[in-house]
Amino acid sequence: MEGIYKTYIHNPPHLYVDDSYYMITAAVYQKRPFLSGDWSKKVLLEIIQEFSAKVRWQLIEWIILDNHYHMILKSKYGKDLPLLIGGIHRKSANIVKKQKKLACKRFW
Repeated sequence: MEGIYKTYIHNPPHLYVDDSYYMITAAVYQKRPFLSGDWSKKVLLEIIQEFSAKVRWQLIEWIILDNHYHMILKSKYGKDLPLLIGGIHRKSANIVKKQKKLACKRFW
């Protein structure tokens, strides 16, 4: 298995590998229940599906809870992980914050 290994100051290290399985977890900032309700979960799932398709990663399993989500995907190109997560988080934060009239700066 060959890939790119990157370390970060405030995040765990990441390994970017092509054609590999990833288990991804992300939480709302300070674990606030901003994803509560069916509407928020449906919107987040649609955005996850949109960006997974955009980077050609296969979404295999997922669960969306009130303050975090988990998903298992199979990568096409490992280098696209930041595009996938960044896209999901930017779009979902903007839509949910607007719909729920949240004034917070940080969502994820």
